[in-house]
Amino acid sequence: MRFYTKQHKYYCGIDIHARKMYLCILDETGEIRLHRNIITDREEVFLKTIHPFQEGFVVTVECMFTWYWIADLCNEHDIPFFLAHALYMKAIYGRKAKNDKIDSRKIAVLLRGSMIAMAYNLPEPLGCIAKPRDRHGIVELIKDTSVQKMIDTDLAIIQAYDPIVAKMKWDII
Repeated sequence: MRFYTKQHKYYCGIDIHARKMYLCILDETGEIRLHRNIITDREEVFLKTIHPFQEGFVVTVECMFTWYWIADLCNEHDIPFFLAHALYMKAIYGRKAKNDKIDSRKIAVLLRGSMIAMAYNLPEPLGCIAKPRDRHGIVELIKDTSVQKMIDTDLAIIQAYDPIVAKMKWDII
């Protein structure tokens, strides 16, 4: 298990979902500088929200299904980003009292204290995998063969769900 240990001026923990994400930004002393639920939008909301803190800033999200776009965005804007390993995070801070606001703060606190286990990081932005045409070549980006097998399995499951999700999308919207 590898932990993120670099020191920064600001630490951003994000509990991210498809439509909303809760941000918690701590300064180097642990003081909450921002704690807000925002819509999941690239330039219009996220970048404007973090703009006052961008100097000396690091972003971390728990490795869930909706992380890829924020990794790409941070990479495009030279913002340090890494993925927190979801299973290890659960083992470290548990889940007794849970909601998005609490989780975002716990992520930021663990990040500041060098207690976040890193998930594997890809050498380049992964991009959006929501569309089948964008999934080619993903497995080959990973060097670890056991991780390749897990990703290959995940992609097969996603492919099986694609037609089901496509049908459901029209009922949900």
